[in-house]
Amino acid sequence: MRAKIGIRAELLWEGGAGAMVAVEPVVHRSDSGIVWSGMRDLTLQHYDALTEHAPTVIQFKGLSYIFFLMKGRNSLAFCVSSSGATWSAPQEVRGANSAVAESISAPEAIVYQGKLHLFYFDPSVSAIMTCVHDGSTWSAPKNITEHAGVSLRHAQPVVVQHFKGLYVFFLDDGEELGALQYLRLQARFTNWDDADGLAYVLNVNASMRPAICVAEDDAIVVLFRPAGEGVEKKIDLTIAERGETWLPQQPFAQKAGPRPSLLSHANKVYAVFTADGKVAVSSSADGRAWGTPAINSQARTDHSPAVGIFGDELVVLFRDKDRPDNILTYSGAGNDPPTSISDRNHTQAAGDLRVHYGEFGLIVALRSTRFEGGGITAFQAATVRPWATRIRSIEWSLNEIPRSGVYSKLLTAPLKQTNKVDLHFQSAAIYRNWLLLPRNNSRGSGELYIMSRSGRAYHGGNRTVPIPAFGLSHPGGCQVIGDFLAVAVNGKSSSDGAVVFFDLSKMSRTVSPKLVETKLHLSNFDAGCVGITDIGEGADRRYVLAVYTDGKIRVLESVPLPLSDPNCTFSERFTTRINSPGPDSMALLTDIAGNVHLVSLAAAAPEDDSNLAYDKGNKVIHYVVNLTCNSIEKQNSFRVFTKMESINERIYFRFAAGLDVVDENMVRLVVGDRNFGLLIGSEYAYNMFEPTSRGPYWQ
Repeated sequence: MRAKIGIRAELLWEGGAGAMVAVEPVVHRSDSGIVWSGMRDLTLQHYDALTEHAPTVIQFKGLSYIFFLMKGRNSLAFCVSSSGATWSAPQEVRGANSAVAESISAPEAIVYQGKLHLFYFDPSVSAIMTCVHDGSTWSAPKNITEHAGVSLRHAQPVVVQHFKGLYVFFLDDGEELGALQYLRLQARFTNWDDADGLAYVLNVNASMRPAICVAEDDAIVVLFRPAGEGVEKKIDLTIAERGETWLPQQPFAQKAGPRPSLLSHANKVYAVFTADGKVAVSSSADGRAWGTPAINSQARTDHSPAVGIFGDELVVLFRDKDRPDNILTYSGAGNDPPTSISDRNHTQAAGDLRVHYGEFGLIVALRSTRFEGGGITAFQAATVRPWATRIRSIEWSLNEIPRSGVYSKLLTAPLKQTNKVDLHFQSAAIYRNWLLLPRNNSRGSGELYIMSRSGRAYHGGNRTVPIPAFGLSHPGGCQVIGDFLAVAVNGKSSSDGAVVFFDLSKMSRTVSPKLVETKLHLSNFDAGCVGITDIGEGADRRYVLAVYTDGKIRVLESVPLPLSDPNCTFSERFTTRINSPGPDSMALLTDIAGNVHLVSLAAAAPEDDSNLAYDKGNKVIHYVVNLTCNSIEKQNSFRVFTKMESINERIYFRFAAGLDVVDENMVRLVVGDRNFGLLIGSEYAYNMFEPTSRGPYWQ
C-alpha cells in the first residue's frame, strides 16, 4: 500500500495580493522506499527566476545548479543550492548573452575533467557556445562551431561523455533539416581549438533531437527520429564502437513519441518512451538487440518521459495524460500503479522534465505554468550512501596529485577565533561543498568545525557541533566514506581511544551532522587518526577500519551492516607496527579488485613550529593492507609542498590534513591552517591539491 506522509520543514510562501500563505512542503514515500521532497518553487524565492524554456539541472562540487534562459532578458542564468530547498538568487553566466534571448535553445550541462561545461546556441552568431566553470569563476564564452564548416539556424546541442572525450551532438532545426552531426573534444585536450575541428556527419537526417547514451562497453548509442516522420512514428538508432566507426542506421523496432530517453545502467541500455500514449521501457545489453518493451498501461502521457537512477532502481517520471500539470512516477520496468508527487504544493508542470542523478541522489527541474508560464520548480529524492567509492587505480590516482598546493581562504564568520595552540585543528575532510575540521577542546568535548566552501556569494551555515566520545576531548584524524564521517578521538591523560561516526546526508546550511549510535571504544589504544573503507559485495559488504597511535596500526572489521544500523559492530583483525614517520591523518581506499590500500599523510619535519618545518614538505606514503597475511606493506611515497601568505600560518600535515575521494578515478588532498589566521581572524587559510586529469580510463 502506498503512503503519503507530511513532514514539517522550512516554510515557503505563496499567495496573491494581500495574502501570504505558509505552504508546508509535503514528502511523498513510494513502495520502493524512495522519499521525494516537497516542491521547491524557485520563482517564489526569487521573482526574477523566470524562463520560457525547460531548465537544466546538474550537481557539481557538492552543489545543485539549475540553468535557465532568463525571461525578458538577454542572458543565461543559474541558481545554486546546497540542500535542494533554498536556492540562491539568479546569477548571469559571464558573457553568455544574445541579442535575441528568446531564440536560444535550452542549455545543456555536463561535468567533465573536474569542471562544469555549459553548452547553448547563440542566434546572434549562429553558433553553439560553451562556458566552463571551475566552481568559482566562469570562462569567457567560446564558439565551438566556428571552424566546423556548418551553417546553423537553431541548433539544440546534446552532450555526452565518452571514452574518447566529450561529444556535442547537434541538429539544425531550421527550415532545411541537415544531417545529424557532432563535434568531439578529445580527452587529451582541454580546449576546443585542439578538437577534431570539423563536424562529423552520421549520414542520417533527423527531425528530433537525438537521445544519446554510452553503453557499458563504451559504445555510443544514438536514438533519433528520421526526417519526415511525425510523432508516434518509427525511431531509428545508430551505434559507434568506442566512438570510432558508426554502424549503419537501423530501426529501433518500436514506434515512439514524442522524444524518448536513453540511459546506461548496470550493464544495460534502457530506452524509455511512449507507445500508444503509455510509458514503455525497453532494454538492451549492447544497444543493438532490444527486448520486448515493458508497457505500463497505467502510466499514460502525451509528453516525453524522463528517467533517472535512484540507488539501483530505474525511476520513470512523466506528466499525467489527464492532468498534464501533475507529475507521476514509478520505479522499475513493471506495471505498478504510478505514484503522484504533485498532490500538494501543486507543480502546474509545463514542458519537459529535466533530471540529474548522481552520488547525491536524484533531482528534477521543470518549468511551471505559474507566473505566466515562466515559473521554475525543483524537487529531489536523496539517498544515504553508506559505502566507499572503489578506485580504478590507486597508484595512478595518487601520482596525479599535484606536488604543490593552491592557496585559498574561507570566510569563518560567525565562528570565533581562539588563537590558542591547545585548541588547534587536528585534521580535515571534504564533504560536498563543506570543509570539516575536528578541533580539540581542553575545556570539554572536542568539536567539529563546519565551514562552507561556496565562497562569499553563498556564504552561510558555518557552525560547530560537539564530538562526544566516552569523555575524551581530543579528536584526531578523520575520513569521509559515502555520507558518513569517521573521527578518531583520544584524551591527553588517558590511554584509551575511540572512533565515532556522523551521518552527513541531511547536512545543509541549517541542519547539522547527526552522531550515529555506532561507536567504537578502544581500551588501552590511544586513537590518533582513523581511516575507513569497505570490502565485499552485496549483502556481504562490510567496513574495514585502521586506527593509528604511537607507531602501531590496529585493523578492525565490521559485521555486514551499514554504519547507520545500531547493530553495526567491529572486531579486531590484527595489529602491526609501521616505520616512522607515522600518519598525522590517513585514509583507507579500496580498488576495483577489492584490495585495501592505506594512504598516510605524515608531517615530514620534526614537531616544531618553526618555518623550517614547513619547508621540508609533507609526505604522502602509500601502503597495501594485506587482509590475508595480516600485514601492511609500504609501496612508495612522495612529498607535497604547501603555500602560505603569512608567517603566522601553519599549513601542513601535522594539523588539518585529509584525503578526499572525488570519484573512481580521482583523489585530492586538502591541507589547512592550525587555526584561523592570527592576522586575518575572519578567514581560514588552506591548500587544495586537486588533479586536473581524470585517470587512466580517460586516456
